[in-house]
Amino acid sequence: MVNSLIGNIIKLRVHVQRIVCVVFIVVLLTDCIRGLSLFSSDEECKKCNMENRELAEIFERKEIQNVRRKCVYVKQFLRCAEPLQGKCRQNLNFQGALTLMRSFRDEQNCSSMNITWDEAHMFLKSGQHTTKERQCRRPTFKPVYKICGLFGDPHLRTFSDKRHTCSVPGAWPLFANRYLTVQVTNIPLENSSRATATSKVTVIVRGLKRKCIKEKMYQARSFSLPTHFSDGTKSSGDKDCPTTVTQLKKRRRVMIDICPLKTKIIIRQVGKYLTVHMRVPKDLTRRKTIGLCQRGCPRIEQMNLDKMNRIDKVIASFYKEDKLSKRVKRQRQERARRMCAAAKVTGFYYKSCLFDMLTSDDATFVKAARKAMKDFRTINKDDEGRPIVNETARDFLKGLTKARTTVQTVGTTTLVPSSSGYSVHKSSLSVTLIMLVALLQVWR
Repeated sequence: MVNSLIGNIIKLRVHVQRIVCVVFIVVLLTDCIRGLSLFSSDEECKKCNMENRELAEIFERKEIQNVRRKCVYVKQFLRCAEPLQGKCRQNLNFQGALTLMRSFRDEQNCSSMNITWDEAHMFLKSGQHTTKERQCRRPTFKPVYKICGLFGDPHLRTFSDKRHTCSVPGAWPLFANRYLTVQVTNIPLENSSRATATSKVTVIVRGLKRKCIKEKMYQARSFSLPTHFSDGTKSSGDKDCPTTVTQLKKRRRVMIDICPLKTKIIIRQVGKYLTVHMRVPKDLTRRKTIGLCQRGCPRIEQMNLDKMNRIDKVIASFYKEDKLSKRVKRQRQERARRMCAAAKVTGFYYKSCLFDMLTSDDATFVKAARKAMKDFRTINKDDEGRPIVNETARDFLKGLTKARTTVQTVGTTTLVPSSSGYSVHKSSLSVTLIMLVALLQVWR
């Protein structure tokens, strides 16, 4: 009796295990089938979206004002999308497009329009032909801009509106990221130890097929300001939004307009040197961008407009007094002030003009400062003509105090403005005091 009961229990246990296994297998198969059906449904949703993506892009284009044509695109999409509505509930992109098309259909009353098949076929054929040319997608940047400029000796106005006077000899990136590179090459000035000026500007537009941008290069050199790219073309890219080189008035200035990047670059020739001003979208400067416009000049390369650099002061202590008489120095100062005032430059540009005249005694830099201020105001406008950088009180300063125009001489070559009263004698005295302190420490 007990043995038979135990045997029945064992058999029952085996049957239960088999039933559990069968149920488990059925559940697995059901999940697999459901997953495959969802996968296939999702693929169908994506396929419908892909087939109608080009039509959707045309639908969203603002220049298409024909409501009948838009209704054809809506019906074409809904013919594919509505049968998949139940299967594509989890596809948010699909549901969003479906809602948009339905709302447009209801608002414009597309159902009541008697659109013939020939008319619809003509619209769809022209739309497909147009979208083949528009398979690339231009980058989208908000119409918020930043300005940068480089001119003269050279003087830099950064995206953050910092003003630097730099030495930066050789080739330096003004702006560089995956979309665009602007590089300047500076050469030393004659009769000057540290000051330089820009003799070459290179602009490279990076080619990105998916972004409707073709690779182009432009190079300007001293006494050579081409009106075309290096390959001889003046325009490239989409006709609706090309990249162009345009010669402005008097053949001394060109503008490179990179429409896909919403970027404009003005390059001007003044004498044998070049100036650069550029306007770029704020979003473009955030994309791993380097260069002088973004970060300013390295501190070691900066030459302060108002006071001598520490290195300059130490070096100056090892030179003899300049042989120029005080009367000649005074005449140079007065000439620099007179010419910069006559140029009607203000603020940073007046300071730069005065600095360049005292440093090089070259009247070309007076014109460079005046033209740079003009180019900055030309490019300092957004799409609606409003100023991007608002001028402040320091931009309207028409002159400098007498202390700021004191001339210091390094050897017989370099003239440096100073506002803090430093002189070669005081620099020598400072070095002497440092040496005395060091000797006292050693003696102790």
